[in-house]
Amino acid sequence: MTDIQNATDQTGTFQWFTYRNARLSYGPLPFDRRQVFNAFWTYDLPFGRGRKLSVDNWLVDRLIGGWTVGGRETIATGNPVILNGGRNTFNNLSQGGVVFGGGFTPEQLQRALSTVVGGVSSTALISNVAGLTTSTGAVNPSLYAPASTPGQYGSLIYLRNNTTFQFDMSLNKEVRISERVRLNLLVVALNFLNHPFFGLGNTSPTATTFGQVTSATGARTVQIRGGLQW
Repeated sequence: MTDIQNATDQTGTFQWFTYRNARLSYGPLPFDRRQVFNAFWTYDLPFGRGRKLSVDNWLVDRLIGGWTVGGRETIATGNPVILNGGRNTFNNLSQGGVVFGGGFTPEQLQRALSTVVGGVSSTALISNVAGLTTSTGAVNPSLYAPASTPGQYGSLIYLRNNTTFQFDMSLNKEVRISERVRLNLLVVALNFLNHPFFGLGNTSPTATTFGQVTSATGARTVQIRGGLQW
């Protein structure tokens, strides 16, 4: 928890909502993840000279012997996202907070935006907000709306992005060319399963695309590296 909400730099560029009440800016850091699980493992493949499936041929041993497979699994709960009313009712930040009504709660909004229903369209995924939106695609203002009273903040509410997991793999091998010279080969596949991860749907109470998810992260990235040691 902090009142400096910088996510990507160390220069203090975050502007407080108001100097009259610093606690309005007090909240979780943008990279605050409550639970993170990491697992690391390696396994020497049983092929090659001196291993379970021994290979005597020098050339074949250089090709298939001595490889080691590694992996890393990460499961992390989502980072916080502050709900932005999008209206400049207080100071000059385009953030006056939000207002909930009709018995609708932030917890219900969290559940609705975290669940995607239907198939993939040509433009976006749609969160489970069918009962919350109007014919224009905007959220029903009697349930969820931006603060509208001049000079006053609404509620400053934080939701949580969806839990993510990532499975990375590596394959490496050392080839001894001579007594002193060795060649190291390494292949790393980040997000090996090429699984996309989607954040919350659009949370803006003034947008006509409320609840739509238009982007994803997590494309597979493959890195290949070779090194010569002597």
